[in-house]
Amino acid sequence: MTETLPSARGIYTYLDCSDSHLTPEDIELIKSIMWDENPDPPVLLLAPSTREYNFGYGYFLYSDTDGETPQEMGISENLHRVMEFAKSLGCNWIKLDPDGLIHEELPQYDH
Repeated sequence: MTETLPSARGIYTYLDCSDSHLTPEDIELIKSIMWDENPDPPVLLLAPSTREYNFGYGYFLYSDTDGETPQEMGISENLHRVMEFAKSLGCNWIKLDPDGLIHEELPQYDH
């Protein structure tokens, strides 16, 4: 897998991704922890901008799973797959929204 570390100048990359790659349950999990100061599961890290700027759509998620299984992280196999996909492309973050790119490698779901 590709290393997802910042450059020497602190530059991070993100994967632009359609939220159609999330199940309705994945979206509910993200929404339930978006404003929580002590999220459960704590390993699902949302970007500070997600909490500070609520545009009503879209999410930024940290892509590193630290080698943990979906069960250990308290997330679905699908969300774990999306995170691992981003990490495999060298992305530190995932930008998920309705206008994001569709990736053939990932399943799609109706919302």
